[in-house]
Amino acid sequence: MTDSKTWMCLICGWIYDEASGAPEEGIAPGTAWEQVPMNWSCPECGARKDDFEMVQSWQERAAPAGIGTNSRLKELQKLEPNLTTVKVLVVDDSNTIRRSAEIFLKQGGYEVLLADDGFDALAKVNDYQPQLIFCDILMPKLDGYQTCAIIKRNPRFAATPVVMLSSKDGVFDKARGRMVGCQDYLTKPFTKDQLLQVVQQFGATTQGAT
Repeated sequence: MTDSKTWMCLICGWIYDEASGAPEEGIAPGTAWEQVPMNWSCPECGARKDDFEMVQSWQERAAPAGIGTNSRLKELQKLEPNLTTVKVLVVDDSNTIRRSAEIFLKQGGYEVLLADDGFDALAKVNDYQPQLIFCDILMPKLDGYQTCAIIKRNPRFAATPVVMLSSKDGVFDKARGRMVGCQDYLTKPFTKDQLLQVVQQFGATTQGAT
């Protein structure tokens, strides 16, 4: 199947990728969105098929008719070099959130690292030195506050921006996050524009410091 597309649930952010399908839901890899049954529902939240929207790739949006994607990509990289140099780590125990964030960030041209818990995150930070970290609050083993605090105590990564992720937009959560050194707070589920806006804000800052 050529030119596969991805579709996002507008309710919870779950992503359907045509190339991957959803085998656990009985939908084989390579199944086009049009071939998914109308009575199919989101496996994460139960939303209807009508509640999904196609996620158009950044490369497709960037390339006008008659210009190859690769050449247009190079032009944009010259104008916005941060699109390929900012390394972002996403830490979340939800596969849905990690997958959504990875797709959105890669469509923005960023390099993406994934971790499913705090200990995995600490190893990735040490090995790959990301320039921006998105960290879920509620995680097993080490929660987001503990993970952020440990990262910030290391002089090598004290200046690395950490943005907390949570499904609750509470004043207490934000205050506690600030106490352990996080720079910002993003409520789940987030949109592509919200995620990329944060990366552009902090990514530009970290690049200027390097």
